[in-house]
Amino acid sequence: MNGYVSLKKTGSCKVFDFSSNEIEVLEPFSKKLYDICMDVLDLRHNEIKELDEFQHLKELNIRQILLKGNPCCTIAKFEEK
Repeated sequence: MNGYVSLKKTGSCKVFDFSSNEIEVLEPFSKKLYDICMDVLDLRHNEIKELDEFQHLKELNIRQILLKGNPCCTIAKFEEK
């Protein structure tokens, strides 16, 4: 993680911006953000490879997660044998 994190509050909307931080695992978020109500968790352009990582966020109060630019968002192309 490169250390850049921002909290943007527009009206009652809270946006936690963790974009472009080379994040690979989400387990630390489950403990640190547990009691926080947020509208958007911005995880764009990180290094999240496995969709299973999002199990760590299931107990959090999040309305939207932004994921564009993560390896888990690419669709695998399978060749016929």
